Amino acid sequence: MPYGNKNNKSDFKKSLNIKLYILLPILILFNSCRAETSIELNRAEREYLANKNVIVFAAETNYPPFEFVLKNGSSAGMSIELLRWIATETGFNIEFIPMEHGKIQTALNAGKVDAIAGLFASPERRKNFLLTSPYFIIPGIIFIKTERPDINSAADLQNKKIAVMVDDYAEEWLGQNNIKGELIRTADFYDAIQLVISGKADAMIGDKQPVLHFLYSKNERALLKRIEPPLYEGLDCVAVSLDNPHLASIIDKGIKFAEHSGILKKIHDKWLGIPIDTREPFFKKYMYTFAAVLSTLLIIILTAFFWIFILRREVSRRTSDLKLEIKKLRKTEDELNDTVMRYQGIYNNTPDSIFWLKKDNDSFFIENVNPAHEKNTGLGNDVVAGKYIDKILPPELSAPVIKNYNNCIKSGNAMSYEEEVFLDGEKKVFRTLLVPIFDQDKEYSRIVGFSRDVTAARDIELAIRHTQKLESLGVLAGGIAHDFNNLLSAIMGNIDLAIQTYTSSGFQQKYLDNAILASRRAADLCSQLLAYSGKGISEFKKVKLNEIINEMLNILEVSISKKINFTVESADEIPWIEADPSQIRQIIMNLIINASEALNESEGDVILSTGSGFFTKKDLATTWINEDINDGLYSWIKVEDTGCGMTDETLSHLFDPFFTTKFTGRGLGLAAIIGIVRGHRGSIIVKSRPGQGSSFTVFFPAINENEKNIHDENIPDENLTHDGYVMVVDDEEGVRTVAASMLELIGFTVLTSFDGMDAISKIKDFTENKKGSLKIVLLDLTMPHMDGAETFKKISKISPESRIILMSGYSENDITEKFTDAGISGFLQKPFQLQDLQKKLSEVLK
Repeated sequence: MPYGNKNNKSDFKKSLNIKLYILLPILILFNSCRAETSIELNRAEREYLANKNVIVFAAETNYPPFEFVLKNGSSAGMSIELLRWIATETGFNIEFIPMEHGKIQTALNAGKVDAIAGLFASPERRKNFLLTSPYFIIPGIIFIKTERPDINSAADLQNKKIAVMVDDYAEEWLGQNNIKGELIRTADFYDAIQLVISGKADAMIGDKQPVLHFLYSKNERALLKRIEPPLYEGLDCVAVSLDNPHLASIIDKGIKFAEHSGILKKIHDKWLGIPIDTREPFFKKYMYTFAAVLSTLLIIILTAFFWIFILRREVSRRTSDLKLEIKKLRKTEDELNDTVMRYQGIYNNTPDSIFWLKKDNDSFFIENVNPAHEKNTGLGNDVVAGKYIDKILPPELSAPVIKNYNNCIKSGNAMSYEEEVFLDGEKKVFRTLLVPIFDQDKEYSRIVGFSRDVTAARDIELAIRHTQKLESLGVLAGGIAHDFNNLLSAIMGNIDLAIQTYTSSGFQQKYLDNAILASRRAADLCSQLLAYSGKGISEFKKVKLNEIINEMLNILEVSISKKINFTVESADEIPWIEADPSQIRQIIMNLIINASEALNESEGDVILSTGSGFFTKKDLATTWINEDINDGLYSWIKVEDTGCGMTDETLSHLFDPFFTTKFTGRGLGLAAIIGIVRGHRGSIIVKSRPGQGSSFTVFFPAINENEKNIHDENIPDENLTHDGYVMVVDDEEGVRTVAASMLELIGFTVLTSFDGMDAISKIKDFTENKKGSLKIVLLDLTMPHMDGAETFKKISKISPESRIILMSGYSENDITEKFTDAGISGFLQKPFQLQDLQKKLSEVLK
């Protein structure tokens, strides 16, 4: 046909448009009437079936025609046939386990089966199971003996004996409608029929088809009559556990497809039959279908030519577009898969708990949690998924948690907080971040939460704070002790000089002796402060802990109550340690007295034991002092008591200076122990619980038996003459004056200086004018303008022959460590008396 002129082209287009307008609606109608050819499953459902070898259903043993057992032991019936058809269509293996109706729900809850073949839907059952769409409607009807005239409706059942099947919906319906009577529960409907026939029950409530089946098959139809209308229309569904949504969805799709494709009706008609008066002639039944199909075919044939022409052109264009779309979709799919894989990698491998929440009324239920959640809390996804927070946690814990979730939704922003929980009796601290998730309409959808276990970090933080506090207090204690020692040096020195030079009656001598005694007690207090700071006065030597304990046994036994059973358990041949014996005795005495006081004059046990072993830094990580701990061999002392024990609050302040739980005492006993242990490069572990007693274990680094004692001192020569020039350098006038007076009393000529710069100037002048050198310089370490260390260096240069003795209120160990290679001649501990000064001069001038 020629298409050369415009009129022909216009007519062609108009004819084509008319035919397309006619064809398109018909094709749409035909396509909408076309049945689906298969059950469409999503990816998750296909993966579920791939991982599941067999789906196991619980089927009733005696519920014809829906579910029953054949003579060969296999299950049959309408429900069984439908489920087998769905299994074939979706490609999974199916197995039925016959059991009584009263056991099927328990079997599903216990995980013995994957689903129940048939269960009436109800609000109560929907709380416990996932129910599919109903596939059969089964009326629930009252049955009574034929001759009874007194029961004609549900209201007549009040106070009657009513036979029902165990766990049947009838029992739930009676409760909902407030019908009270004596319920007689039977294994199946046939047993209920026999109770009514025998007169043991006034009536029964049963499902119409199974009850009629029993009556007709047992020839007992004339014995019972049914009361119409039905009490309810039972919706028979497949029941699946709440944590198995994929299986529920698969079965539900199969039921809908069976209904849509006519399979469900065929099964119904096969088992229950079709009433004769409802059957239609074949031609009349399908007349409209044949007409629609023939009309469609005729129109298709008439328009085929035009349709093919248009279709080819459209297919060509669409093919090009589709190729481009497919390319874009593949790229998007690859990007999406990559994102999903990365998300899954984070979700499955992060050490932090991740959980998804959704709100339902006034509570929240958990959708799922990641593997780390089970590791951190002991609650895995199989335990908490689908559960409500207030069902998992007790009210006192769930209330604040739900409050936080509601606050997150209300604010619309991410929020974080820390919470303390007890898991298996152990306190855990979690830092939680909640993020609200919104849909495209900016409506709240769900919450995703992230929780990190920060218990260890919190413990470390608290330990650091405690260490910093102890260090600060140690510095303060050392400073106070140093200044106080300067004052005591002046006091004790002057008193000592007064004693040495005063020749009057003995009464003044007595008072001066008392003053000396009081000053020594003040010096002891300074020693305890210095011990706390780890800078106490120490005389180290090789010792054995067992020997020290044996020396102290008598004094230890009289220091504690006679009601206490005191036991010593010493290990054999424990290694030597390098320590100050007096300080070790102080540790033992303080711990024993502390244990005795913990028993509070009550009967109990105090055990003193020793031992040794190889310990690593990790082994001693929980000790009170662990900053300078090294791997190695340690000897230890342990003091245990069965006293009152200590709370966590008391333990946190245990070694704080001036902290005490007793009415009397300064609170320096245990505080001094920390300083002594620190000075010995040791450590201490404390364990205590209220009402369960306490134990203190003190560790000291062991040394080789043949190792030379680095603190051994030579015996001073007392037969030296004391004359010549000496200089006292101290910024404290009292100390300076007393020291000068003592030196003059001994026989020296004394020069004094108030600070380092003044001392340098006077020594230079002395050496230039006298043409000699000073014999001894007593040099204080802590001075303004120029401290003792710098003054020491300059004096050593301008007067190398002078022997320099350092003076300080701090311990000799701390001072000598700073002057290891400097060549100091000696150290004099403040406060000192005349005899201490004489002894030190003898050592230096020998």
